[in-house]
Amino acid sequence: MKKLLIFFLLLTGFSVLGQSSFIFKKDLPCVNKEFNVFVHAVNNYKYKTVEEDEVKEAIERANELFAPICVTFKFCEMDTVFNYNYNSLGSDKMEELDVLYVQHNRINLFVISGYFPNPYIKEVVTGSIDSLNSSNLYVNDLFAFPQALGHFFGLDYTFKGDKEELVNGSNCETSGDKICDTPADPYTLIRKPSKYVDGLCRFIRLEKDPNGDFYQPDVTNIMSIFFGCHCKFSLEQYKRMAENILKVKSKHW
Repeated sequence: MKKLLIFFLLLTGFSVLGQSSFIFKKDLPCVNKEFNVFVHAVNNYKYKTVEEDEVKEAIERANELFAPICVTFKFCEMDTVFNYNYNSLGSDKMEELDVLYVQHNRINLFVISGYFPNPYIKEVVTGSIDSLNSSNLYVNDLFAFPQALGHFFGLDYTFKGDKEELVNGSNCETSGDKICDTPADPYTLIRKPSKYVDGLCRFIRLEKDPNGDFYQPDVTNIMSIFFGCHCKFSLEQYKRMAENILKVKSKHW
């Protein structure tokens, strides 16, 4: 019995290492870059949206997720937007917030508890790391901060694309998120995410691609729509983000 237990522990250990071994090998570039994060907590009509400790916890989680490419985030400062009219998001309000509150040479994170343009989206990002103008991150849930960072560093949603990605991956370079180690994701923004996953993060939608193959997306991927299931980026997503950071010529970050 003791020998069986030892064997099980060894097997489990090897399995875990196998799933994350690329983190400890030379498969990924080390960017060795730290970004300062300036947080703007937008008041609703009663109180401030978020507390500093919650923000620091979210940044620490982001640091863990981005550690494989040696990217870190540092809490810089936090202010409060007292005008609760900004507590719902629209393009006009984003422009005003940009003019009134954005700090240069920082990632500006606006935490908003109100409505976003789409009820199933929890983050909006204007621009990207290589944008000439300000690039700001807006979230109405701090759990969406890593996904917003993924957009900022050049990733799309796993369901993104104007051409349907096939389950067999044969058109993965030209459809979906154009990343081949993220499985095809059939989600569309007109449907509730709960129509696709259950409370245990199991994909439950019986939907087929044009070839007749059932979809089985990775609901745990940070860039999927399935919040509450998120826990990782894929290897190619890490590579894409690292490449985008390294190729930016501007030194304003």
